[in-house]
Amino acid sequence: MPKYYVRVTEKLPLAEGAINPLNLIKDYQEIVDAKNELDACVKVWLRLRIDAKGSVWIVNEVGFSDNDDDIYFNDDPVMKRIDKMRKRRRDP
Repeated sequence: MPKYYVRVTEKLPLAEGAINPLNLIKDYQEIVDAKNELDACVKVWLRLRIDAKGSVWIVNEVGFSDNDDDIYFNDDPVMKRIDKMRKRRRDP
């Protein structure tokens, strides 16, 4: 399996109506073996158990620095894959 470098930017949740003057963001960097880029994102989510909603996922096979091969995912495809995985585990 290929090795993927995954960077995740998670926006930290605030209380309803609260203003975020610092634009609180948390970044993670993980290296995982996966079948493809989306699978790599799910493996990082399984490892860290972060809030995937609203996160931005950047994946490549080269390293953590920015380069032309970066693949960007918003939270939608990652959340769909996580939900699909959860449903498979619940269904007998």
